[in-house]
Order: sequence, then C-alpha cells, then structure tokens
Amino acid sequence: MYKYGYLLALAGALALSACGGGSNSSFATVGSSSGTSSSTSSGAATTTYEMGNGSGSTFQNGVINLSSASLSAGGTASLSVTVVDQQTGTLYTAAPVVVTFNSPCIAQGLAIIAATPPSTTGTAADTVSTTSGNATATYTAKGCSPTDVITATAVVDNENLTASATISVARRRSVRSSSYRRRRPRSA
Repeated sequence: MYKYGYLLALAGALALSACGGGSNSSFATVGSSSGTSSSTSSGAATTTYEMGNGSGSTFQNGVINLSSASLSAGGTASLSVTVVDQQTGTLYTAAPVVVTFNSPCIAQGLAIIAATPPSTTGTAADTVSTTSGNATATYTAKGCSPTDVITATAVVDNENLTASATISVARRRSVRSSSYRRRRPRSA
C-alpha cells in the first residue's frame, strides 16, 4: 500500500516539475539553455540579427562603413550600416529599422548627420530610417577634431544592435590677417 502512495507522490512531483509548477516553484526548469538563439513553442529557432558592414560572406559585424576615415575641416563622409540575419547574412527587410548615429562631436553640435537615399530622415535628431536593411547617411564635420568615435545603434526584434567607426578630422587653420599700414612720406 505504501508503495503505491510513494509512486503517486513521486508522479505528482514530476508533473509539477515538468510544467514549471508555477512562478514560485523551487524546482529547476529542465532543458533551459543560454545563447543567442532560442526556440518558439513550435520548436523553430528564433532569428538573431547583427549590424555592421556588408552582407553575406563579406559581412563585418559591429563596423560602420566609411567612405573616408580622414576628413579635412568641414569635410563630409558617407556612412552606412547593414542589418543582417546572423545565420544567413541576408539583409533584414521585415520592418523599417531606425538607426541612431551618435558621437561626442555630434552630441556637442560639432558634427551633423543627414540621411541619404534610399534611407530617410528618422523622427528624432541624428536618426535614419531604412526598409532595405541598409541605412545610409552623411557625416559633416563642423569643428570637431582630431578624432570622433561614431556609434550606430538600432533595435530589431527586441535585440539591441551596435556598430562603430573612428573618423579623423583635421583642425581648421586659422587665417591671420596681417595689418598693412601705409607709410606716409615724411615731410621735409
């Protein structure tokens, strides 16, 4: 008799453990794991995205593509970042992505960001929106020197994505005006 009661109690404890037993359960969840991919209730893997430069086999995670890493004072550089599926390298086009570009110089008003087609200006300052998976913008130096670390951030499917690049900007040379005095002839 005790044997059946023991087995029934054990079966009940296993059933509670398997379903989690509620949010205050002291049992460990069986089969939990950590990593970048997770599975849905159907067992399919969740897609993970990355932001960087390029796509496919040439993709560089975490890197902003710069047309020039060195600018003259007042110069401009084209910036671009792509959002890709981590597994396949294909561009993310399921929904619009808003990319925010920031840097110490942008924050101080010493550099500006402007969207370039096919991207469009986002709703907030220094943001660019894309539906193609490729966000493009122009960086204009307005007195920033000698270097500026630019960071691009976006949120895709509740994932925070970042990329960065460093740009060098030459100092403006000041022009000294020399005063020219006209000499008057001496009177005799």
